[in-house]
Amino acid sequence: MTASQGNLPQESNPTPASPTALQTPGVSIAALVLGILSLLFCCLSGIPALVLGIIGLKKANADPDNIGGKGLAIAGIVLGSIASVMTIFIAMLALIAVPNFMTLESRAYDASAVSAGRNARLAEEVYFQNYGEEMGGTYTCDMDKLLTVDRNLLDDPGVQWEFGDCNQQGYTFTVWHEKSDAEPHVMTD
Repeated sequence: MTASQGNLPQESNPTPASPTALQTPGVSIAALVLGILSLLFCCLSGIPALVLGIIGLKKANADPDNIGGKGLAIAGIVLGSIASVMTIFIAMLALIAVPNFMTLESRAYDASAVSAGRNARLAEEVYFQNYGEEMGGTYTCDMDKLLTVDRNLLDDPGVQWEFGDCNQQGYTFTVWHEKSDAEPHVMTD
């Protein structure tokens, strides 16, 4: 051995231990996916995203050296919570809006019946002026005769008619809409 090769300490280059890859639990990934879907489509998958996110977070916290996915689980919890709140809000709006729509729809049907009734009253007066004198000055209880004056009386097929007395003194008829909740309207002269 030469002096240069003596007992000199040899340099050692220890290679750092490669970090072991953390396992990402499927529940964390599923929580994130369901959270994104529920936020995009405002569906009921927000609650499963929330539950799976909590399970994934518990797994990640129980063994942080071997199990990862904590961020995915938190993101799933947050997105699932936001989507769940949005779903509840939209459901509450629907519970308020649907009955109001039904009420408005019934009122619109009733307005159609009232409008048809008013038009029929005008048609009765025009009929009396134009044709009533020929028959001794009388009103008519015949829808076909009223249609000669106003062809639009039957535009809404849901409007129902019931004629009462029609004579020289006046007329009586009742009009209503089959889809309305309102009471029938009695038109007289």
